[in-house]
Amino acid sequence: MLGPHGALWVGQSPPSPVLPVCSPWRLELYRAGMVDRVAVAYLAGWDIVLVGVDIREIRELRLGKGSRDFERYPEEARKLDSTHCFIVLYGLEFRLKTLSVAAFSEEEVNMWITGLNWLMMDTQRASAPQQIDRWLRRQFEVMDRNREGSITVKDVKALLPQINYRVPNMRFLKDKLQESWASDMSRVREFLMGYLRGGAQTEPMLQLDEFLTFLYSKENSLCDPRPAAVVSDDMKRPLSQYLTGDQFSIDCWDGPDDLPIIYHGHTLTSKIKFLDVLHTIKEHAFKVFGDLLLTKPVDLNADELPSPYQLRRKILIKTAEEEEEEEMEEEGGKELGGGRDGRQVAEKLLQEYCEGGGKDGTFLVRESETFVGDYTLSFWRSGRVQHCRIHSRQESGSTRYYLTDNLVFDSLYRLICHYRDTPLRCNEFEMRLGSPVPQPNAHESREAEGKIKHCRIQQEGRMFMLGSSAEFESLVDLVSYYEKHPLYRKMRLRYPINEDTLDRMGTTELDYGALYEVRTPHFYVEANKMPTARCTVKALYDYRAQREDELCFPKQALILSVDKQEGGWWRGDYGGKKQLWFPANYVEEVPNSPARETGDEASTENSPLGTFLKGFIDVPTCHALDIASDTLEDLTGWMQEEKQMERRKKIALELSELVVYCRPVPFNEEKIGTERTCFRDMSSFPETKAEKFATLARGKRFLQYNRRQLSRLVALNFQTPDKPMQLNQALFMLGGGSGFVPQPDIMRDDTFDPFDKDTLRLEPITIQLQRQFVFDVHNPSFSFLRFLVYEEDMFSDPNFLAQAIYPVRSLRTGYRSVPLKNSYSEELELASLLVHIEIEEDDENLYSSIQRLRDRTSELSNQVSVLERAGSGGDHSYQQSLEELRAAQDQLSELVETRNHRLIEKKKREKLRQQVGAKRN
Repeated sequence: MLGPHGALWVGQSPPSPVLPVCSPWRLELYRAGMVDRVAVAYLAGWDIVLVGVDIREIRELRLGKGSRDFERYPEEARKLDSTHCFIVLYGLEFRLKTLSVAAFSEEEVNMWITGLNWLMMDTQRASAPQQIDRWLRRQFEVMDRNREGSITVKDVKALLPQINYRVPNMRFLKDKLQESWASDMSRVREFLMGYLRGGAQTEPMLQLDEFLTFLYSKENSLCDPRPAAVVSDDMKRPLSQYLTGDQFSIDCWDGPDDLPIIYHGHTLTSKIKFLDVLHTIKEHAFKVFGDLLLTKPVDLNADELPSPYQLRRKILIKTAEEEEEEEMEEEGGKELGGGRDGRQVAEKLLQEYCEGGGKDGTFLVRESETFVGDYTLSFWRSGRVQHCRIHSRQESGSTRYYLTDNLVFDSLYRLICHYRDTPLRCNEFEMRLGSPVPQPNAHESREAEGKIKHCRIQQEGRMFMLGSSAEFESLVDLVSYYEKHPLYRKMRLRYPINEDTLDRMGTTELDYGALYEVRTPHFYVEANKMPTARCTVKALYDYRAQREDELCFPKQALILSVDKQEGGWWRGDYGGKKQLWFPANYVEEVPNSPARETGDEASTENSPLGTFLKGFIDVPTCHALDIASDTLEDLTGWMQEEKQMERRKKIALELSELVVYCRPVPFNEEKIGTERTCFRDMSSFPETKAEKFATLARGKRFLQYNRRQLSRLVALNFQTPDKPMQLNQALFMLGGGSGFVPQPDIMRDDTFDPFDKDTLRLEPITIQLQRQFVFDVHNPSFSFLRFLVYEEDMFSDPNFLAQAIYPVRSLRTGYRSVPLKNSYSEELELASLLVHIEIEEDDENLYSSIQRLRDRTSELSNQVSVLERAGSGGDHSYQQSLEELRAAQDQLSELVETRNHRLIEKKKREKLRQQVGAKRN
């Protein structure tokens, strides 16, 4: 115990998240005699334990008040000093709980943190005898409910069924376990004294029960615990030559009020602010963010990626890739069709385009006239236009689209992309969709250049900008808006003007020089600013003004007439103060605030539903614009400038400049194997594209490019305790948990082909019977040995109990323990298997013959199965194949028996040699 200074505040119920200083509740540490159960206990008295935290379950200790316990009770937390608080995060299976603690002084906090960190390390390093002693004491405490220090025979009888109680050479380490250091008696002595630490032994010797305990202990684990013993690497290879683990990605989206948020798109995950994530990374990942952000290349003269050693404790920024298809998806599929065009207009557009050379599969997507709220897919096939309804429904607050009930998509874009790759099947035909039909430029018939004044219209990406405050999706939207709102002073647009219009208006003399003002520096006038949307927001946190022109407000306060300004600061009214500044990230917009009235005014004004129309989805037209240039250089310059404009529109320039080694570029197959490739570039594409690139014709070329330049990623779900996740955990055991494992040499071998079985050399083997097995390991670099423990219930159904996976190249020979883990790869206390492993290098010629016969046997077996299914059991070809199969199987059995006999003879010779050596000694 820590004595009288151990009385601390505890932020976890029961009975109350925050307790007064004078409360009798205490936080104490139990570790009696250095071998007792190690735990943090939350006490209501000397005999009542409300919350007990096992040291083995503690995952992290954090300083400060960054937990929900403090946030849930802000009044009590505000009285506490952050330097007097710390948080214990504990739990299993990725479900962590918090124990929030406040001490009387900073010295007490430091004492607790230092002590708990030491106990966590000491508990992890505890030897098997200490673990067993602690486990027995814990079982004793559970049975000794009255704290009398003794248990009854009845309690012992209840304990024995819970444990598998079993009562059953000096050269064991060297001969059986084949430890390389076993010949050095000083190292053997050091090992045994370390294993028996805490005991009363003065000499390195083991009793029979201690020896059995050692066999099942983690010190005798099947996997070598020393990282350097399996993978010896100095982390100085290029980053592309490593398999990297423990990486995570976050999806950033545009949130309300132009502030980024993070959530897993189209799922039920909660949304968190991007700024909060950065603060968490800063506080818990690297402590300091500034100098650790990589802003320039490590080596300007390098021609390959830097090594993990060069990038240690550095943060690399990667942005999204600027691919056309991704851009289409973000725009919601706006290139896909004709918006509100009706059936006749759609048929006319498709007919005019396809009769001029368009192919079958040309399509457009439009709003359905018959089924309000749904869409219609119109496409060209066999010389005529056909229509197909796109159904929609609401799921979890999001709209889903589908043609058939069993295949649902979260956007129109994804639906169209699917049927461009997969045939659209109907009763009469099946067809893949092609490209969308180009749409005419609707603004060409409504030119709107004012009669006298001129306003410059700029195009930024896909947006048309008038002045500094007005943005429109198309010129038609721009003109429609200013037909209802003043453009310049009090003037609105009325009708387009040209020579014919002037004639009809009765103008006798066309003085075009007088029609426009003289071209002066003020030739272009500034359009009226768009009215700023005023809305109501609710405060998420308390805010205390730092200056006279700032608002002061408590949490949950409603701020009215909010004027959204740039730079993260808004203006609003609260508490009698008008239009003062406040931080935008401290508030959230009230959903039904008046801000929507201004933005939707143009949309609902002409609607027959009036104010009952709360929103709509617009699918604007896809504009085709023919551009010609005098020289090829001008054309190339225009195209590059257009791409840069789109890039700046989607990604801030300041963020793009931080991208050093993960520059996102579209994948260009023509660059493969040429000098145009750059090691700093990185391309991303979906699995469907990867399958196309890795076809039999081009797969080797693609994989060779990827092997030399890029890293491949596999996304795993930490919340799913499945085999892929367990294999990932086992693979990165090789690097000692560093997250970097050098790629096996075979991955960098030009002869390696993932589509050729001869170079792959992988064959999964499942063993379930309780007997000795001998099997071949063809590719140790990619081979894993997996143990699964099941328990059959009363219905003979297997129920999972434990598992363990080890890379084959990390295995140690001899009698070894297999520490078992749960499905989340977390160790189970004192649960292990005992196995005997022998690894032999096979005779190359004999192995090659066996492998050829196995392949031939498999091939003949498939031929016989095909002939049997075809009903050709009596044909000559069937009989011939069957005889060849039997002959191959006989030859294979003879060779396998010969190999096994050689192994047995080899073992006998080794055993005889050991016996002779023992007699001489």
